[in-house]
Amino acid sequence: MLDTIQNKQTKQQNTNQMVQWSDDLSYGVEAMDNDHKVMISLVNRMHTIAADNKDGFDVKLLLAKLAEYAILHFRREEIVMETCLYPDYESHMDYHHKLEMQVFALLKNKDKKFSRQETNDLLLFLSDWLYDHISTVDRTMTPYVANYLDQITIALKDTKAVQDL
Repeated sequence: MLDTIQNKQTKQQNTNQMVQWSDDLSYGVEAMDNDHKVMISLVNRMHTIAADNKDGFDVKLLLAKLAEYAILHFRREEIVMETCLYPDYESHMDYHHKLEMQVFALLKNKDKKFSRQETNDLLLFLSDWLYDHISTVDRTMTPYVANYLDQITIALKDTKAVQDL
């Protein structure tokens, strides 16, 4: 566990990114992988703003955009889970709902600016949550989606992709 954390920190220092996409994070649905890439990009942009000593207002704008993307992605992921008859649908949605509530609580006070420490704590929380959720919780869907890729593609066809926002 300590090796994993140190390895993650070393990667972050070398790339100036909180989270890096790799094919190991894919669970086999291209649309969902693309959504994850967009969310990773937003977390990394938040990290860049914080590293450039910009004020918390910019970070909050990106947090609001991340929340908007995440909600759309979660609804699209619900479609994937329903289509492939994913047995842990309810518990998976609980993970999503808890994150939504935490982010909305942070966005509630529109005038509040994040201090440097609050920004760093937020970035660490978001990067850890996103990486851990994609690499563990989302990846449990891999064996279920494999037999339903055509149906998933059709089901997602009428939804707005995150990258279209």
